[in-house]
Amino acid sequence: RNGDIDNAVNKAVGRTGVSLFGAAITTIIGFGIIGFSILPPIQQFGVITALAIGLSFIGAVFVLPAILVIWARTKQKNRA
Repeated sequence: RNGDIDNAVNKAVGRTGVSLFGAAITTIIGFGIIGFSILPPIQQFGVITALAIGLSFIGAVFVLPAILVIWARTKQKNRA
């Protein structure tokens, strides 16, 4: 709240990163298995959904924290 934004982001990602990874990997495996279906539309659904979950994980763990740090630093510069 009143501390360093870098420490806050590191603490938040450190606490939630493992849980996010576990949830993402199990979901990716589940939908990846659907990729072995006999029906091509179901295969495509499984593969595309698994990729989307993977990209969502990357966004949540890497992109979102970086954007929050940039936004907070810009906000602090505008106050000064």
